[in-house]
This record gives sequence, C-alpha cells and structure tokens, in this order.
Amino acid sequence: VQETPDDFIITCVGSGTIISRDGLILTNAHNSALSDDCDGETLIIALSIRPDEPPVPLYRAEVTEVDSGLDVALLRITRSLDGRL
Repeated sequence: VQETPDDFIITCVGSGTIISRDGLILTNAHNSALSDDCDGETLIIALSIRPDEPPVPLYRAEVTEVDSGLDVALLRITRSLDGRL
C-alpha cells in the first residue's frame, strides 16, 4: 500500500501463509516486492478472523527474502498496524 496522512491506498493484494510463531509469512514475490506493477512502500498484513467477513488489517511487515525467478517471498511481521512493536 501507499500511505497518505489519513489512510492507505491499496496498490497490490495477495495471499500468504504464516509459517512461524515469530511472524514469518510465505507469499508470492510479485505482490510483495517493489516493481512497476506493485509500487507501494508499506506491506500491510490482514488476517481472516471470521470466515464470513473480509480480512482485518492488523500488522505491518517487511520483505526478508525474495526470489523473483521462483516468485517466492518471505515476509516478517514487524509491528502492529498502529506502529507498536
């Protein structure tokens, strides 16, 4: 997403899987690494809390590893959405 003073502008959406308790997420590189198609500077992690409702944005993350050739990225949750560690 791109941050504005009052809100976020969604530039890319993807899915991923939490793979560890310390906040590692396995996802695709094409929706998490900076590119011409995906130019947001902030990664927001939304979780599905209830199956009958849309995912809830809860965390910020950063790219830990990326392999564009395999289209795989590893993200790490770094803080809550409001900036708390």
